[in-house]
Amino acid sequence: MRRRPPHCLGVRKGPADRQGPSLTALGFSETIRRLMGETPGEETIGERIRRLRLAQGLSQRELSGPGISYAYVSRIEANQRTPSLQVIRLLARRLDVDPGYIETGDPVSEAAKRELRLADAELELRLGQDEARAEAELDALMREKANDITGVRARAALGLLASRRADHLRTIRLLKGATASSYITPEARGDVYEALAAAYAANGRPIERSACRGSASRPSPTRRRPSASWSGTSRCWPST
Repeated sequence: MRRRPPHCLGVRKGPADRQGPSLTALGFSETIRRLMGETPGEETIGERIRRLRLAQGLSQRELSGPGISYAYVSRIEANQRTPSLQVIRLLARRLDVDPGYIETGDPVSEAAKRELRLADAELELRLGQDEARAEAELDALMREKANDITGVRARAALGLLASRRADHLRTIRLLKGATASSYITPEARGDVYEALAAAYAANGRPIERSACRGSASRPSPTRRRPSASWSGTSRCWPST
């Protein structure tokens, strides 16, 4: 059985992690914090591949395979060839590491770093610590990559913060964008939908039946005003 190199723990994500690690995953956060303290050395890609290969007890022939010959692996490790991105991905899969680690030597992926930044900012808001710093971090995460899971969660957190401040227009703008993503569902984030409905109600905005998720009937032109509280079972939320 191949032994996984210790420096790669917590870097490559499994199926459950692709949905976004839980903020209660303390082991994940501690591992990422430790690895973020490590800086990439002067190691070349070839030297890194050789080190990872030896750590797993593989020969160059065992690492080679379809698309990567034994001779090519030898030349890469001798720094006589620079592997293409496709080759790096193949080698990363066989060495059980993140492709970015082979390419840059950074043991923590950008996605993991963004997740930790988000977790820290969300925790600061919940604990009422440095709200200004947390807000600035969430805004930066949202602007960097607005449509990935971290960016969407940052948008939702900013929307909830605006709701606490009774900034209804900003709440609507942020949470409407967050709920448009498949990452924020009524079942998982009822608090987001409740805050959005309350903001619409406070702002005197109407609700449309066509905005009800899962409705099989034709949209009705009838509009009704939302209540300040929203029931997650209705699967409806306000829209313009």
